[in-house]
Amino acid sequence: MPTGGALMIKAGYSGSGINDVIYMGDVVNRAAHLAHKAGRAWQNPIFVGPDFQGNLNDHNQGLLTSQYVQGLGNVYTGDVVRTDMNDWVDALQ
Repeated sequence: MPTGGALMIKAGYSGSGINDVIYMGDVVNRAAHLAHKAGRAWQNPIFVGPDFQGNLNDHNQGLLTSQYVQGLGNVYTGDVVRTDMNDWVDALQ
């Protein structure tokens, strides 16, 4: 995920009942593109940028693979399942 500023704006006009928050900026745009690619066309469901991957510890970096994606450049992808978390979710059902 790239670092940078994001602008948050409350949209709507007084008395309309519309009170949405809109986020804008390069960092938000990049995150949207990564999320759009993740899991599509049999791809891995996790896509992160090099800045995010670089902040992970060695073990977690090893769970991701570098990949070049047209329009996004180098990204890191993975298909990671925490089995203990999966067992916890299954126990709730």
